[in-house]
Amino acid sequence: MNDLITLSIQGKDFSADLSLGQSLAIPLNFQGPQPSFFQAKPATSESLKIGEFNGNVKNGGACNVESVKATFHTCCTHTECVGHISSKRISISEIIDNKLIPVTVVSVNPMKIGKDTYHHSSSITEQVLTRDTMESVISGNDGFLDAVAIRTLPNDHTKMTRNYQIHGFPYFTNEAMIYLQELKIRHLLVDTPSVDRYYDSGKLGNHRIFWGVKADESEIDPTNCSKRTITEMIYIPESIKDGNYLLNLQVPEFLSDAAPSRPIIYPTNEI
Repeated sequence: MNDLITLSIQGKDFSADLSLGQSLAIPLNFQGPQPSFFQAKPATSESLKIGEFNGNVKNGGACNVESVKATFHTCCTHTECVGHISSKRISISEIIDNKLIPVTVVSVNPMKIGKDTYHHSSSITEQVLTRDTMESVISGNDGFLDAVAIRTLPNDHTKMTRNYQIHGFPYFTNEAMIYLQELKIRHLLVDTPSVDRYYDSGKLGNHRIFWGVKADESEIDPTNCSKRTITEMIYIPESIKDGNYLLNLQVPEFLSDAAPSRPIIYPTNEI
């Protein structure tokens, strides 16, 4: 089987080797450390027991059958859609396209807010991702901006198990999110637990900017809504360099506003 594919993007030809895919998902360890956000309980799993049925081979069962309890927004790599802020059911599985997506991977140094703004009061010492910063790493790369995967610096393995009640994280300024919205980026992937500040009085202002939803609006028409997605809590290892890739955004067929996800990226080369 030949794993090498060729494709054309904005008049230029590229190749990609599908055998070189790398996952940006944080493995969810039900029995060990996990990332944690918003004081939610960690994800758990336990063997199913019904009558004499034992779903644990180690304990004498014929097969392993586990029940899982998890809040995907707070414990693992997950992808969410506009249903996250909608009073009407809009499901992530209905939003995701089954195709390879051109994506740009960028590394960003958070900084103080400077001339940018945010919709909720915040400290001037907090670390944010500004419009100028995003322009400096994205501008001019139009062909691969269907999606952007953002690695915040410094970058280390503690992101895979970080407790965000204790450790803060950088968030986008409103101007930075407006810039991403203006670029018509459809899929935004970040290595933080939210594109918004940990606490913004429940406004989720940056989510709303990205999805084109007004403040306090919740009556969103499922048949005429944003098709953009936000993937949070990814991890981009140092072995993955900034540049152009193809993205396979794998999401289960959940009828939910969000689902655990496995973003796979494949390096590309211009022919």
